Amino acid sequence: MRIVVYFVLFCIGYAAGETCMSLPECTKTSCKNGFEIHCVDTTCTCLSPSTGHTCITKYECFGNQLHVACGTDGTNWHCVDSKCRCY
Repeated sequence: MRIVVYFVLFCIGYAAGETCMSLPECTKTSCKNGFEIHCVDTTCTCLSPSTGHTCITKYECFGNQLHVACGTDGTNWHCVDSKCRCY
């Protein structure tokens, strides 16, 4: 049931999300404290600050002791611009 709720929230957020081709176009999106705005797949997205851990795939971001907080609130690890980020 929780997966269905997350999927519905994702769809609503995706449909209502601000579109972009580059970061300067993200003028209406605001992020919670500690997160940064990025243009990801033509959608303005709030990402955690980079961990500094480099990656090619998101699977390289799992299992690191510094990364235990991701996934506890519906977020997941992604490899964005060759850095591990949680969103």
